[in-house]
Amino acid sequence: MLNNSNFLLKGSSTILLVVLFIVFNSLMKQTMPPELVLDLKFAYSAQEAYQSLQEMGESRRSDYITCLLIFDIPYMVIYSLLFIQLLNFLWKDNRFQIICFGILGFDLLENVAVFILVNIFPVYSPAFGFVASFFTSAKWICVGILVLVVFVGALKRLFSKDRRGIL
Repeated sequence: MLNNSNFLLKGSSTILLVVLFIVFNSLMKQTMPPELVLDLKFAYSAQEAYQSLQEMGESRRSDYITCLLIFDIPYMVIYSLLFIQLLNFLWKDNRFQIICFGILGFDLLENVAVFILVNIFPVYSPAFGFVASFFTSAKWICVGILVLVVFVGALKRLFSKDRRGIL
């Protein structure tokens, strides 16, 4: 885990992470139609995954691979650092950082599975479809937990005596 005293970014670094988070989000939305991207779905079947890949067509599948490799991998690092920083601010310790590493790990494994799905397409593999969906869903469950922890941390911080920097 990242020690709070060693990993408290300066305000300008945090602002840079927020700006990069927004930029990478918009770049990915411009590169791929959100309704077809497997990364944004939850608990999809192998058949639904292959339907999305079919609807993309060959050029969009190529764009999808490019998006995964060029945008999504750096984006994982950016959002992980940003959310770790947010957790450090709200909780003053590193007990919840594991959630960020869970999201990062599941997102990376999801990308590997999706990369394989796209590269073997049109060959149908229910196993890889299931694996990709499992990692995608696990990632989104971790994101849900993170949102809950951030919400509780913000409430805790808001109503505590130590409200410096929150309002």
